[in-house]
Amino acid sequence: MTSPEKRKPPRADAARNRERLLEATSALVAEKRGDLSLAAVAERAGVGIGTLYRHFPNRDALLAGLYRNEVARLKAEAEMLARTLPPLQALTTWLEHYAALMAVKYGFADAMKSALNSDAEVFSQSRVLAAGALSALLDAAADAGTVRRGIDPEDVLMAVAATISASLSKDGSDARGKRLLGLIVDGLRFQEE
Repeated sequence: MTSPEKRKPPRADAARNRERLLEATSALVAEKRGDLSLAAVAERAGVGIGTLYRHFPNRDALLAGLYRNEVARLKAEAEMLARTLPPLQALTTWLEHYAALMAVKYGFADAMKSALNSDAEVFSQSRVLAAGALSALLDAAADAGTVRRGIDPEDVLMAVAATISASLSKDGSDARGKRLLGLIVDGLRFQEE
């Protein structure tokens, strides 16, 4: 067996196929198409079902891969937002995108729960990545004097996740979720004592 350090990077076409499968999965999940069919994912990605199974041996592996991929995108996005937007705007935009990921996760709660339980490491690693990305944005906003110092990023992640979970089953959940997220951001702002 080849050690992880000695594995060759995937061929370009294999990497493209994997990315297409993750994009197709993301699109189908966003469309909230009930039970996520692996055949539908392969068809949407324009690959055969065998190609899907080479990358993801089952639906749990596919959803865990999707979650890992989306959190990696959030991390990269935090870095890009920090370079291109004022700190509070970068923080707010990133939290909106994190909330959207949580909405997808909770929208497919049973499937995601099964996927994340089958690969518990993906959740813990993803949480570390998300907290690190958020921490950098919080520090930049604190340096700019727009949010308080000493905010625990884990607390903010938990507050956003709980807010999205609580608002999903309500009428007008998108609008309510945005309002509640605004309250969270307002609670982070720097205040004179």
